[in-house]
Amino acid sequence: MKKAMTLILIAAFLLTAFATTSCRKTEGSAKSETPITSLQTENPDTETDEAAETPESQSAGSAAVTDDCDTEKDEGAEEIFGLFAGSYYFGSGVGFWGTTMTLNGDGTFEGKFHDWDSAPNTDEYEGFECSSVFSGRFKNPQKINDYTYSFEIDHIEYEREPGTEEIVVSENYLGEEVKTKVRYSEAYGLDQGTTTVYAYAVGAPLAELPDSFINWVGLRGSLTKGDDRLTFTGLYAVGPGYGWSGPKG
Repeated sequence: MKKAMTLILIAAFLLTAFATTSCRKTEGSAKSETPITSLQTENPDTETDEAAETPESQSAGSAAVTDDCDTEKDEGAEEIFGLFAGSYYFGSGVGFWGTTMTLNGDGTFEGKFHDWDSAPNTDEYEGFECSSVFSGRFKNPQKINDYTYSFEIDHIEYEREPGTEEIVVSENYLGEEVKTKVRYSEAYGLDQGTTTVYAYAVGAPLAELPDSFINWVGLRGSLTKGDDRLTFTGLYAVGPGYGWSGPKG
């Protein structure tokens, strides 16, 4: 029975992730890909006993911070961010969409989200595209355990205001005029009200990481059959449950 329920849950996740990713998913009414409960991480080094006992606090590979936390705080922010600096990707590997992001050693980041759909039956434009060029900064890096750190999003800025639209005219390879309706959106993968991101180091035990993270990076093809530990660094958007795959170890 337990095995059957597990297969059902995996199938449900695959159906949502493999579905055509339209720009509707980045609108304010969009739903989370998976029903992950938001985790309280505003002050991870002072978790209460009650929080430590909840399934939410246990699910993100974020065991209650140990008494070593006082010494962990002494680690410089740039040293921690430097451990995870590099290029990250969020996507399912299916469809014409994806988000790329570069995390720098000082906690700043920049990236792009792109999603393309063929246009509906209309003479106004030939294509429909979602686009987002963004930059920002993480703050307050904290070590939770030997393989898990937490970052808070300080701010995110967008090149174009999310929710605005325009018709962009370009030329195709035949020199013909092509009109595309572009909707500017939030950064898919850091949206849905995300305020906290967990960073997982190379070697993190997969059995102790959130199922949603494993599912996302698995769809991307970052995991190899038989792996029991991460072979790359990863980011996990707490709340919506998005998983990013990063540099190989």
